Amino acid sequence: MTMTGRSCAVSAVGVAAVVALWAVTATADTECFSTHTSGAGETYFAFCISEHGNVVQLESPEGFEHLAVGVIGEGYVLCSFEAFHGYDAGFAELGLLAPTISQPNGPNTFPLTITRDTSDGKLRLRQTFSRDNSEKDLRVTMTVTNRTALRIRAVNLHRYFDGDIDGGGTNNRYATTPDSVWGWKDGADHHGLMLTALTFSTYHFAVMERYANWDPTAGGSASSCAPNTIGDFTVPGNFVGRVGYVLGDLAAGQSKTVSVLYSRF
Repeated sequence: MTMTGRSCAVSAVGVAAVVALWAVTATADTECFSTHTSGAGETYFAFCISEHGNVVQLESPEGFEHLAVGVIGEGYVLCSFEAFHGYDAGFAELGLLAPTISQPNGPNTFPLTITRDTSDGKLRLRQTFSRDNSEKDLRVTMTVTNRTALRIRAVNLHRYFDGDIDGGGTNNRYATTPDSVWGWKDGADHHGLMLTALTFSTYHFAVMERYANWDPTAGGSASSCAPNTIGDFTVPGNFVGRVGYVLGDLAAGQSKTVSVLYSRF
């Protein structure tokens, strides 16, 4: 950015405003930051996580990728009764500051914790990742903290994934129960990816959405806590799975923790 002599005479308040603007415009990130691999062939289970806490690749068994196909969409959204606070769908995001990362044992190891604050200063999301090699699953534990001195009402935290099962995104089928949503490639001898709510004591739901209704770059529901479940799900298509937690009110300084699980089936 080139600054003229006149613009260099900006006030301290103006400089602070510019710095704040840069701080809140975090760039979406779908690059692998931490990669984790085990097994081979049918027992192969590999995934990687971005610096922002998105699962941007998940391959199992070997040669069958379920997320890193075309546009990579996996992430989370935070809302409350008062406002939308922020979302990160992988390829697009808004309202979140740059992450703080803790990985004390070095690159590509656990524990791995990624913390992000919303740019409105109200909420903090801490994500901790762990895996079970034998069960072929990835657990994401998410803690939301009220950073303000006031109660924040009806806080929601949702996790979602744009599954491109077995390398294809337009020939998938999806299904749900109250606790889980999963997708699989239409036809015989294919695999599936499931997202499950693990914190049963906190109110939650699982839904499927059409990708076109979810796409945040087209004004879709990824940037809100109001899933768009309109559409025909009886035929194969391009879908997104979402697990939503209704955390309820958060008092000043209060935190609540929930978990989800990604697993191959």
